[in-house]
Amino acid sequence: MTPCEYAEHTQHAFDSYCKKVVKLRAHKYYVSIRNRQNKVSLFSDLTKSELAKLAKLAELITSDIYFASEFVFAVLNVKIGIADHILGKALSMLQPDKRDIILQYYFFGLNDKEVAENLRLNRRTVTQRRNNSLKILRRFMEDAADEE
Repeated sequence: MTPCEYAEHTQHAFDSYCKKVVKLRAHKYYVSIRNRQNKVSLFSDLTKSELAKLAKLAELITSDIYFASEFVFAVLNVKIGIADHILGKALSMLQPDKRDIILQYYFFGLNDKEVAENLRLNRRTVTQRRNNSLKILRRFMEDAADEE
């Protein structure tokens, strides 16, 4: 193979590599857009019962209830107040690291990778701790509901 042919071969190999990288990145981008669109729904697409639930939730969020939160947890330098007594008690039972995972996932909307970066943990560890914590919370809240 002559030096000229080698240079041309190298250039073609590099071009092929670049095309593969760009194609993969584009694919990942389109998948993320599709996933995001699957999570978003328009108000016009909601049923009347779903709109009623949303209205009740909005009323709870916007109501001026001061000092009603007896459970306050600090996560990422943000204080989160829990007004629901059963949920607050259940969260307070968890170990602080597991509680932080749950609060970051559900209250801040972070995914496992982002939570893992915040807590400097492995993503798989975060997923396992979140799943175990949810089992504990579910058991506690079911027991609390049975007692009432």
